[in-house]
Parts: sequence; structure tokens; C-alpha cells
Amino acid sequence: MSDIYICQILSGVHKPSRERLIRISIALRLSLSETQNLLITADLPILACDDKWDMIIIQGLNMQKEMNQINDDLFSAKETLLL
Repeated sequence: MSDIYICQILSGVHKPSRERLIRISIALRLSLSETQNLLITADLPILACDDKWDMIIIQGLNMQKEMNQINDDLFSAKETLLL
């Protein structure tokens, strides 16, 4: 992801998807609460414990896992990967 795109997100030119914001959060090693606040600020649904995909992401954020580790967990659970 380019620096230009990140600047456009921050300036409001682009509204990224929920998945993209989650990927950014993982890359920046944000905590779960910081990720939830980011999603709220973007008017996107927060991560919910009652959704299997979300729960894997929540566990990954809490354990400070890398993107590839979270993708391994998602693959094992037969869920959609974060690409």
C-alpha cells in the first residue's frame, strides 16, 4: 500500500473497506481497542465475538500476531483470508 493512498485515506479522499482497515491495523500492530476505534471512526461495523471470522481477527489482534499467522488461522477455520 503506497504512502499516497494512506494520505488519501487520512484526508478523507478514499474510504477504505472494513477488511482493508483491519489489514492496516494488523500491519501497524494496533491493539483491539485501537482497531475498534478506527472502525467506529470510519463508520464501519466493529469486530464482533459472535462472528467466526471476526473472532479469529480479535484473537490475532490480542496476541499481536502477524498477518500470515492470522491468515493461517483463517485458512484452518475455512474462512476468507486477509489478502
